[in-house]
Amino acid sequence: MAQVRSKRSPKRKTKDETSGNQGEGNRAADRRYREKATDFARSDRVDPAAEDARRSVEEGARDAGVGDELDQLKRNERELRDDLGEKRRRGGDEGGND
Repeated sequence: MAQVRSKRSPKRKTKDETSGNQGEGNRAADRRYREKATDFARSDRVDPAAEDARRSVEEGARDAGVGDELDQLKRNERELRDDLGEKRRRGGDEGGND
């Protein structure tokens, strides 16, 4: 019976991937993770993922019964941003430390 060969050539493994013991940590897994994280950070998927995460956190906070605290934190954040913007418009401290 003839062997069926894949049309795609198998990916060559690096030395890190072929050695069983890589010592402290898995360098091959670390490299793959960093490559994928960099690819994601450079993609146009970051903002939608961040918005999804924000909604999930807010929904989780409401489900956990801390929705009122979350609302207060948002109000505080808006006030601080407004105050900082006003200081900058008046030529105040740029770093927000006055």
